[in-house]
Parts: sequence; structure tokens; C-alpha cells
Amino acid sequence: MKGISGFADTIKVKPAELPGWHVSRPVNWDVMTSTAIRKRTEQKYQPIYLDSLRVDSVLDFDLYLKVGGQLVLYRSANLAFTDKTRQKLLDNRVDRLYITIENKKQYQRYIEKNLSHILHDPTISESKKSSILYETSTTLVQDVLASPTLGENIHRSQEIVSSTVAYILKGREAFLNLMTISSFDYYTYTHSVNVCTFSIALAQQLGFKDETFLNELGIGAL
Repeated sequence: MKGISGFADTIKVKPAELPGWHVSRPVNWDVMTSTAIRKRTEQKYQPIYLDSLRVDSVLDFDLYLKVGGQLVLYRSANLAFTDKTRQKLLDNRVDRLYITIENKKQYQRYIEKNLSHILHDPTISESKKSSILYETSTTLVQDVLASPTLGENIHRSQEIVSSTVAYILKGREAFLNLMTISSFDYYTYTHSVNVCTFSIALAQQLGFKDETFLNELGIGAL
């Protein structure tokens, strides 16, 4: 079958002279294929903040770096994440790393275990703290919805709400940061996190300061 140019040659006119016809640039199939492969590859990974990794903690998940558009293994699991490692990444202006989707569960448990330290770390910006807290909370709620009667998930919920209460009680900026990165969509898990956050903040503004009460309120709202 002849293309536009071939058809135009047959009737002795230039493509540009055909009413309503436009000649597009040649399709670079190599580029399109490469882009499609890269997108499929990136779907197998999850970006994480460098600030979410605690110095001198042993990670039970692999870390990947994006180099030239490709994700390459940077550091294997079960190795201590040292200050030297962190500084080297900072020197190269790296603030995002990647984990595989298969390692998402291990990363989630790692963050939950270290969340209190992260939220109290003065070297981490408030916006990043809010993002880490929100992402951790939404992932946890997904787990809870999948297994609502699992005792372990109930305990995890209590811990995450306790961290949320402590963070919001730090002041108005903490709540505003959480609202800035909140996702207002139709997913049940994000809605649950938003309701929990709003409930705690509203109670605080109404004068309720008792953390035990706020924790119970947060669990109920979650």
C-alpha cells in the first residue's frame, strides 16, 4: 500500500497541496520501542527518598539508581547503609533511589520501624517528612483493608496513628504539609488516611491535646 507521498506522486501533486493533509515526520521506531521498554521497566520499581534510609541500619532490600535513563543495582540487600554511602550519594546530588516492587513489603516494614526517628530528624525537611508519613500510611491502610482482622495490622495501625498524632502536634506547618501532598481521589485507602489526618488536626484545633484521646480518635477515623 502506498503512503501519502506515494499517492501524491501518482496524482502529480505535492503532499502539502492536498487539502487537509499533513505530512508528519518519519516515525523513529527504535526510540518508541526504547521508550516503551523503559516505561515497562520503571513500573517494576518504586522510587524512595534517600532521607528515608537511616544511617548504620541494615537494609533487607536492594537499592537501585537511575543512570542514563536505566535502573541499575547500586547496593545489595543485607548491607549496612553507612554515612559514607549516604554522603557519596548526596555529593552526586542523588535524593531518590529505587526499590523493586517485590521488595515493597520489606521497605514498608523498614519505614514503619524507623518512622519515629525520621519524623524527629532535624536534617530532613518537613515536606519530605510529610511525604514519607503519608506514603507509609496509605500503604499500611491497603494492607489493613486486605486483611482487616489480622492482629499484626491492628498493631501497625496504632503505631502509624501514634506517629501521625505526634507529627501533627508539632504545629500548624506539619498539618499543612500533609494536606499539600494529600491525594484526593476515589481510593478508599487515601480517603481513610485523609479522614484520619483531618480528624486529628480538627480535634487539636478544638483544644484537645491529650495524645491518648487523639490516638483513639485517629484509629477510629482510619
